[in-house]
Parts: sequence; structure tokens; C-alpha cells
Amino acid sequence: FVRPRTVANPSLRLIAFHHAGGSAAMYHPMAAELPADWELLILDIPGRGKRYAEAPLTSMSELVERVIDDVRPWLDAPVAFFGHSLGAILAAEVGRACEQLGTPPVWVGVSGRVAPTLQSQARKLSELDDQSLLDAILALGGMPDRVTEVPELRTYFLRVVRADISVLE
Repeated sequence: FVRPRTVANPSLRLIAFHHAGGSAAMYHPMAAELPADWELLILDIPGRGKRYAEAPLTSMSELVERVIDDVRPWLDAPVAFFGHSLGAILAAEVGRACEQLGTPPVWVGVSGRVAPTLQSQARKLSELDDQSLLDAILALGGMPDRVTEVPELRTYFLRVVRADISVLE
């Protein structure tokens, strides 16, 4: 986890899960807006941020199992989960698993995700060739075009985002 500020005995521990192709860095500004007695933990999933050297996971069940192992030591305070896109599904599934462990979150917030019942109707982006996948992602907006200018960055980005999309699909 990335811990923008350490809080001794937090009244709430907010654990944030990033979007597909993203990293924990997107949530750093959130720490300044939270109450002083809340602690923000931001998870980097395998393949990015502090876990850059780890292979990205392509299965939701593997990812949830891995994240439960990461979250378990932090359940000594009330927890809330927030996720966007891929992080939304991950937050919901980890919340469900924590409930089964007897330590349910007090809140789960999700954004930027189509309902799972509609997911099967979406096109399979993970099956696109590299250029088509990159074009589809660039068309969504919000990503610098420079990703395509550095071959190593393009390769790394496509490896991570393809794994994330596979998890979602």
C-alpha cells in the first residue's frame, strides 16, 4: 500500500482501488481532503507502482485472493473501500470477502463501472491486437498521447492494461 499520511489509531481506514491501467498515484490528492483521523491506504495491484516488477494478474479470482491477503493485516480498524472502474469491482468483491471473514467494511463506494449484468454485452477489448487496443483506449480520452512515443512505455502500458481488461471481462 501507499500511505500518503500515517494516522495512529484511525477512526476509519479508507482503502482505495485504482482504475484499469492506473496506479495508486491517482488517489494521492484525496489524502488532503479527508478528516484528520482517517487513514488513506492506496493499493497498487501487481504490475504497477510499487509492484512494477510483479506480473499483472488476468483473473478476477486471483486478483481478489491476492488483495484479500494485502488487506487482511489492515482490518484492525473500521474500513471503507472505494474503487473506480476495475477498482469498483475489486472494492465490491473484496468487501464481500471481508464480510465472509467477519470483518465487513462499513462502506463500499464504486464509480465508473457498468453493471455486471451488462458487461457480457460489451465488446472484448482484451482480444484486440496491440494497435487496436491502444486506439480504443486513446479514444476514451484522459491518457497522454506520449504513451505511444516511447516503445518501452507503450509495451509496458499495453501489458498492464490488457491484463486489467482481461480481469474485467
